Amino acid sequence: MAQRTALLVDGANTDASTKELGLELDYSLLMEYVRNGGPGRVEGGFARGVVVARVYIEARSGSTGKRGRLVDWLRSVGYQVRLCDEGCVSLRMLLDMIVLALTGRVDAMILVWGDGHSISGDFLRGIRTAQAVGIQIETLALDSAPEVLKRVTEFHDLRDTMLLRRVR
Repeated sequence: MAQRTALLVDGANTDASTKELGLELDYSLLMEYVRNGGPGRVEGGFARGVVVARVYIEARSGSTGKRGRLVDWLRSVGYQVRLCDEGCVSLRMLLDMIVLALTGRVDAMILVWGDGHSISGDFLRGIRTAQAVGIQIETLALDSAPEVLKRVTEFHDLRDTMLLRRVR
């Protein structure tokens, strides 16, 4: 039986952090990677049923063109897009983490972000809540604060994966 997995991506934080390095996250490859068992997949690993895949991005007034195409594309490859007010991305993601944990819809959560030092406090409550009900937490990030590393089941540096590509 496939592990019921939630893939939650802080798109605002991830995109800003990867852009600083001249990179971008390949969202379609990320979805495929998670469905095939990674991160944390060992030889002969398990399949994951991605029951929830969400990308959280800031809604900016007047930005319809490029942002609209991004939202449409993310939806076409299987993501739900959560447009959030400026500064509220991590709060929306935290609320979804807690709801998913308490409703029992998932067995594991994979959290994706860029600079973990700036958002670690935002997610610790959600991580603790999920783990209290037996949900496995894994992260894919460029960096993470020590208090997050102590709490998660597995941490994977995005730079050690094939999920980043040079910005064109």
